[in-house]
Amino acid sequence: AGSLYIFYFTPLFELALRTHTGHILMVVHFMLAGYVFGWALIGPDPGPNRWPPSLRLVLLFVTMSFHAFFGVALISTSALLAGDYFESLQLPWPVDLHADQVAGGALTWGLGEAPMLLLAIGIAMVWMRSDEQEAKRRDHRVLGRQLDLFSFSEMGPGFAFMHPKGMVIMNCLMDFWKKEHTKRGYSEIRTPLILDRDLWIRSGHWDHYRENMYFTEIDELPFAIKPMNCPGGMLVYKTQLRSYRDLPMRMAELGVVHRHERSGVLHGLMRVRCFTQDDAHIICTPDQLHKELVRAFKLTLYILNSFGFSDFEANLSVRDPENKKKFIGSDNDWEIAEKE
Repeated sequence: AGSLYIFYFTPLFELALRTHTGHILMVVHFMLAGYVFGWALIGPDPGPNRWPPSLRLVLLFVTMSFHAFFGVALISTSALLAGDYFESLQLPWPVDLHADQVAGGALTWGLGEAPMLLLAIGIAMVWMRSDEQEAKRRDHRVLGRQLDLFSFSEMGPGFAFMHPKGMVIMNCLMDFWKKEHTKRGYSEIRTPLILDRDLWIRSGHWDHYRENMYFTEIDELPFAIKPMNCPGGMLVYKTQLRSYRDLPMRMAELGVVHRHERSGVLHGLMRVRCFTQDDAHIICTPDQLHKELVRAFKLTLYILNSFGFSDFEANLSVRDPENKKKFIGSDNDWEIAEKE
């Protein structure tokens, strides 16, 4: 078991799979494992109470053959299931895998038909390794460091440092975002990072989101670093009198927000304390609401599909009517919004 772990769950396994010599060594390894297993089973003492010599030889042959065949199964299954990870692999025997063969309980390898149990064992072991390798290969934290896109520092846990190459990608994304929003009638705005604490009390963030916010003082007055862009967007709207003819008014913002996350849940760029939020605030009349929602959904789907996201889930958070402390706004406004 120890030698199997060292051989299989280390880079030696990948190296062995890439050469014919490695294939032979793997099969020999399993044959030796079978010999050791069989010898341990029948024991070295040929006393009167032990197995007859002929039966001992047969048992050793069976265990060695089974282990050798398992080695062949492991190599073949690894090559088939690991996909392009082992694209350079050249197997020394023909492999022919079909779904109906697997469903029927047998796999053709040019060596006969293997029992389904053996295939299941091989698949399980390959998946354990291939999933681990694939996760490491796709880890965006590793890719970000290798491609010199971004980094993190102990001087700012949860705050990403974007490198020049990373900014090239980020600017391309923002250019795409601006172009598509402009085509759909949005005007871009930008609001301050720090705003008076009274604004956050008035907006409800103080009562409902205070534990996730960062605070500071300016001239001995309390301020908060914005966790959301909504209050700033409303201040832009209120800078002048508006007419119903101005509606719908679509304001888009790539707003930088800060939200406190516990250190234990931080995870690369997936869970951070500072990020740029693709945000928008649409001011409209009640009879315009349904049309604007449809427009916003279509834009969201278009952007997601443009980057290859077609199979995903979207969750909509609504109020709990029984817990009025957890939401803001009147019941009438919520009922209208939920009907839409």
